[in-house]
Amino acid sequence: MSPVHSATHVSRSTPEMHLGIWSIVLGVLGFAAVGWGWYLTYTTADPPEWSRIAGLAFLPIGLFGALGTGIAALRLPRTRVAGFVGLALAGLTVLSFVLLMNSVPY
Repeated sequence: MSPVHSATHVSRSTPEMHLGIWSIVLGVLGFAAVGWGWYLTYTTADPPEWSRIAGLAFLPIGLFGALGTGIAALRLPRTRVAGFVGLALAGLTVLSFVLLMNSVPY
């Protein structure tokens, strides 16, 4: 009987295995914060100050979190692809933020 079908086989999930997933989640969070910035910049919406601050506070959290967990995920073979995706999302976040800052009419 193969180890997969054996009753003694236990699949254990370690925190290191979730680094790639966290990298993707935090990358999406940072990218969504930049989207919130685009929305605030290019629409006539006037949300309260607390919602502006709360939405944009996730930009550095998502960006630096995705970078840290993405780099850590690259070191593990099982999380390498997810780490690359998280780093790509962090790169898109930086690119879109730079485009936003360069397109704002002053």
